[in-house]
Amino acid sequence: MQMWRIALIELSSVLERARKQLTPYQLNTLLKRFQAKPFLEQGEKSQLARSLNISEATIAQWFQNRRKKKRRTEMLCK
Repeated sequence: MQMWRIALIELSSVLERARKQLTPYQLNTLLKRFQAKPFLEQGEKSQLARSLNISEATIAQWFQNRRKKKRRTEMLCK
């Protein structure tokens, strides 16, 4: 019985940390903003976070990953 309890606790902690996907609306909004300017200006991160109902950390990470992806694909094209 004790083993099941430990396994259940471990499984629940893994599920809590599961990656949350952005909705199509959130993704489209972030993509449009990135195409206009790939770097966020002062206050834009918090404004986007409020309007899209996601954390500022998620937005910062998304922009960082998108810039990295853009650099990588540009290097492959050369």
